[in-house]
Amino acid sequence: MSNLKDELLRLLRENESFRMEVLRMLGIMDVNVALSQLTDSVNKLTKSIEDLREEVRKLWEENHRIWEEISKLREENRKIWEEIQKMREDIRELREENQKMWEEMGKLREENQKIWEEIRRLREENQKIWEEIRKLREEVNKLWEENHKIWEEIRKIWEEIHGLRKSHEDLIRIVKGVLKDLGGLSRTVGKLVEQDIRHYLPAWIRETYGITVDRVRRLKVNNIAEFDGYVETEDKILLMEIKTTLRTRDIKDMTEKIEKYRAQAPSGKTIIPMIIYTIEGEGPEKLINTAKLHGIMLIKHYGEYEFELINQ
Repeated sequence: MSNLKDELLRLLRENESFRMEVLRMLGIMDVNVALSQLTDSVNKLTKSIEDLREEVRKLWEENHRIWEEISKLREENRKIWEEIQKMREDIRELREENQKMWEEMGKLREENQKIWEEIRRLREENQKIWEEIRKLREEVNKLWEENHKIWEEIRKIWEEIHGLRKSHEDLIRIVKGVLKDLGGLSRTVGKLVEQDIRHYLPAWIRETYGITVDRVRRLKVNNIAEFDGYVETEDKILLMEIKTTLRTRDIKDMTEKIEKYRAQAPSGKTIIPMIIYTIEGEGPEKLINTAKLHGIMLIKHYGEYEFELINQ
């Protein structure tokens, strides 16, 4: 029995055909085939599952991308709707603008019609102007003829002027001599007027200020200022200029002399500057305003004891 077992084991190990026959008889061969087929099926299923898992993963990724794309599309769609809304608003504005343009075109057509009517009137006016120009040319021709005659007259006048120039030069020499004589006469009149005013001025001072003086004497201050009249009391000093004809420059000169005098005037006394005159050499208003500006009294002498304070 032991030998048989050993022999069988040997045959199973060494004899391939015997071993396969035994397996076939025992049904093990079919089991191996089935197992092999089952293993192949399991392997195929496993691979299919792996493939399915990969496919599912890809599907999830694709699904995620799709949702992202959907989100982008929604955002894009929102922007498109906003753009559409803007476009609708622009279209509405364009329609309104278009309506205004049509209205403006209507106005322009009316204006254009008026312009054409104005052009027609201008053409008619232009025609009239050309007719006037023709008439003016005729008048100009007449004027040229008249001008020629005038030049002839001018030539004759120049000849007369040439003769008059000699007479004019003679007259100038005569006038210069007369003016020289008048200058001396003017100075003489000025002195006479000053003497007349000086004679009656003390009475006016006595009446106006209550100061009794026999005469109005001159004042010369250290070669820096000279006044035609000077009266001094305990509390005031009257400084006077006497002019035949008063001008604004006389007022300004008086102001400058007063300023120079103030630097050496006695302290504590009121200085009252005044100009006594007989004739205004400029407009009275200008003289009065200038005197007020510089604080100078203007007294006009009408004759004898008649004096008048002008700028009260």
